[in-house]
Amino acid sequence: MGSLAAELLLNRIDGDTPVFETHVIPVNLIERGSGELAPRPDLVRARLQRASVTS
Repeated sequence: MGSLAAELLLNRIDGDTPVFETHVIPVNLIERGSGELAPRPDLVRARLQRASVTS
């Protein structure tokens, strides 16, 4: 994407391209879960204990 942007910018500076162009960049989607690593149980317990002491 960066090299295409640089190429287009240099072409635009040289006056070789129109004002508007559409470019499609192929991508590969890697599906992942949100927050793949579960929080450590000991840290969750410590947080809950602190919250119950302060309230």
